Amino acid sequence: MIENGGSWLVAGSCNGLICLINYHISCLRFRNPATRTKFEIFLPYSNCSFRYSFGYDTLTETYKVVALFITKEHDNAARSMVKIFTLGDNSWRNIQCFPVIPLLWVRSHYNNGVYLSGTVNWLAVSDYSGSNFSFASDVTIEQYVILSIDLSTETYTQLLLPQGFHKVPRYQPKLVVLMDCLCFCHDFEKTHFIIWQMKDFGV
Repeated sequence: MIENGGSWLVAGSCNGLICLINYHISCLRFRNPATRTKFEIFLPYSNCSFRYSFGYDTLTETYKVVALFITKEHDNAARSMVKIFTLGDNSWRNIQCFPVIPLLWVRSHYNNGVYLSGTVNWLAVSDYSGSNFSFASDVTIEQYVILSIDLSTETYTQLLLPQGFHKVPRYQPKLVVLMDCLCFCHDFEKTHFIIWQMKDFGV
């Protein structure tokens, strides 16, 4: 998307409010095309390795941005840094690190997390030892989880994948929202496209 200030990427959208990011000027821009509302906030760091998610806290009725940065430590373990920005507070604050590591890349696209009903959800892996936090053939079925953050309590839940998902596919699976339900999608033997729908969130 091209706007004033150069090229912008969509970090997320919620209730008609779109969150755009421009790494070149270290800025997040919020727009509502219907009301023509537009305002901006600065990123906590200019580091383009941060990934940003956007959602709505249904308890306090405020919008929040989640900033995620993942590094590799000397012991080769992955570590996360997580920050929250509540629109109206005008400040970033640290929250507890993620218990597992979200896969940040999905076939050349950023995996910014999927917003649904006051939560942001990522496809993630436990005991991660990869180098670029992206889909890798050595990830096992047992390592895959869905990481969900409740924007009201700012706490995490790990959700298991469907029991019928028993083989790592050729292409990285994805999380999407379909008909107000969280869905897990993947290819099967390069012949079928499978969609698992979580009709009761968390189950």
